[in-house]
Amino acid sequence: LEEAKSVERELADIRKDLAATGVADVVSAKVMVNDVPTVLAMVKASDMDNLRDYADKGIEQLGSGVVLLASVNEDKINFVCKVSKDVVKRGAHAGNIVKAAAQAAGGNGGGRPDMAQAGGKDPEKLNDALRAAAEALKAMLG
Repeated sequence: LEEAKSVERELADIRKDLAATGVADVVSAKVMVNDVPTVLAMVKASDMDNLRDYADKGIEQLGSGVVLLASVNEDKINFVCKVSKDVVKRGAHAGNIVKAAAQAAGGNGGGRPDMAQAGGKDPEKLNDALRAAAEALKAMLG
């Protein structure tokens, strides 16, 4: 049992390391939304915890901005959004950004101004969801 726990911890550490290396490519593809660095991307994540790790690493590397990541698992889309504190002060709200994305993909969700997660039922609407998130952010920033 102890050995199984040890292997589980090791696997979790490996996933975090992979998240760190995989995120660099995603962050380099950022776009500017009303002068705020924004990452809107799909990544391969094994589960919601793994997706949150990616988002944490993404906002860490970005410094200031918004990171919305999506992952498709078993015919569903998971979304995680992180917003840096300075961008929250400008009016951005992760809960509302992620909600817009999820609703565009037939789902729902929400959360705090700096971190939120959601789910969608229609993976084919992923691009619509990312566009909806960008539009929601634009509206918040004025």
